Amino acid sequence: MNKKTSSDLDKYEKMESQIRQWRDAHPKATLTEIEEAVEKELAELREAVVESLVQEEDTEWETLLCPHCQSKMVKNGKKKRRLKTKEGKTITLERQQMRCLTCGMTLFPPGQ
Repeated sequence: MNKKTSSDLDKYEKMESQIRQWRDAHPKATLTEIEEAVEKELAELREAVVESLVQEEDTEWETLLCPHCQSKMVKNGKKKRRLKTKEGKTITLERQQMRCLTCGMTLFPPGQ
């Protein structure tokens, strides 16, 4: 899980830049105000990284077997799913739905 993509690093650099701009605009900010500004930016970064990591998991389910009849499942189009983060923010994931051609069962990859 320590694998960092250039996209994740870009997100971090953007966050750091925004915090520094905020700090330049608020030179007399208290420690609490600085912490609140950093927390706000970290929450947005965390949301973007979580969404990115979950989207990457999609390829792991290419060879999924049906939990009902054990037949190989096939792609059944992408579906959008809205989830709430622990901070209460909503993220939208577009995930591959899988379908069993034998019994007709459909599902999103487990755990998502």
